[in-house]
Amino acid sequence: MLHIRAPLKEIIWGGLLLLWLTSLARSPAYGDPRLDSLSLKSELQKGNSPGLTTDSWWTRDKRLHLVVSAGMVGVGFHLLHDRWLCEAEDSRIMAVSLTALGCVIKEVTDKRKTPPTCSYKDLAADGLGILVGLFLFTH
Repeated sequence: MLHIRAPLKEIIWGGLLLLWLTSLARSPAYGDPRLDSLSLKSELQKGNSPGLTTDSWWTRDKRLHLVVSAGMVGVGFHLLHDRWLCEAEDSRIMAVSLTALGCVIKEVTDKRKTPPTCSYKDLAADGLGILVGLFLFTH
């Protein structure tokens, strides 16, 4: 049975940190002019595609999804197992579940953007990152 010995404040801050980390993978701060809000708005007003339709498997965005997801599993496992003294198996399950939930929430918010920037390839990269995080940080 899962027994979490953590104050509610730490759990809330940990959840907010995990959600914030997922938002980093799709931040427009990369300097891509296609994601600049003014140029994007003008392209959409002209009826042009802003060039975001290509979604390659090997972009920087996918690598960030993989690394951030793996890191989230590692941080979640460390907090649950080492700091809050949960059982190892419970910590693994919770770290993976919270990471997957954060990834899905991020893609749902991306779906609501104009234009939508969600992608099943992002979720696939997140899934691979979760597996990498499991093998690197939880054994």
